[in-house]
Amino acid sequence: MNLHHHFADVQDFRVAGRCSHALSDILLIVLLGTLADCHDFSEIEDYAKDKEAFLRAELGLELGGGIPSQDTLGRVVRFLKPSELEKSLRSACQQVMGDRMKPTKEKGRA
Repeated sequence: MNLHHHFADVQDFRVAGRCSHALSDILLIVLLGTLADCHDFSEIEDYAKDKEAFLRAELGLELGGGIPSQDTLGRVVRFLKPSELEKSLRSACQQVMGDRMKPTKEKGRA
């Protein structure tokens, strides 16, 4: 499953050519770590190290510079525009969840 394209519209503030990690890799690691109940960037880094083979084989993460450090994860997330990130996360979740993400009417409610 490739989710990288969902993050194409998130502006990368970093200097081109001086980055060891793809922005989409960082965002997917943070998303998955958060969903896995990691409470901070240190736990997210540990989670990614434990799941590196899965991240590469099943989700297609490049991880050209290895697993980003907790400092890198925090620094990148801190400078993101929330509106861009929200749009990308909604799109990625829609692909993963499919029809389960669509709102349903509850009985007796309009």
